[in-house]
Amino acid sequence: FLNSNLKFKSIFIEEIESHLHPKMQKLITQIIIRLINRNLPVFITTHSDIVFQHINNMIKLFNAKNQKELLKRLNFKQEDMLNPAYIKVYEFVIENNKTIVKPLKLTKQGFEVPTFNNALIELANETMTLSEDVDD
Repeated sequence: FLNSNLKFKSIFIEEIESHLHPKMQKLITQIIIRLINRNLPVFITTHSDIVFQHINNMIKLFNAKNQKELLKRLNFKQEDMLNPAYIKVYEFVIENNKTIVKPLKLTKQGFEVPTFNNALIELANETMTLSEDVDD
């Protein structure tokens, strides 16, 4: 997509993380951000906290005061940053037996994803509790 002469009007990808190692999830997200930065509308679905974290990291990089230094230190290019004005994120939640589409809150740190964050915190707490009770 990035190097071809093909002209696409938009791209839809469902569950972009499917069957991908975490490193490749980050890479596919980086490619999608580059497509967005080339003004190609991209629509994705994901359940990946890695995808969200990379999107948020690239928003943070866009908002960073020392952008040039961070680009160099983290080995990113200008086209890897994500202008938050170019992206919208929605979450599907069930309320009163109905599926509601809600926009996620955007901050300078990126999008807040309570359902992901709560699940990760719960898993981390469970892991710590079990680690404390298991002898090495």
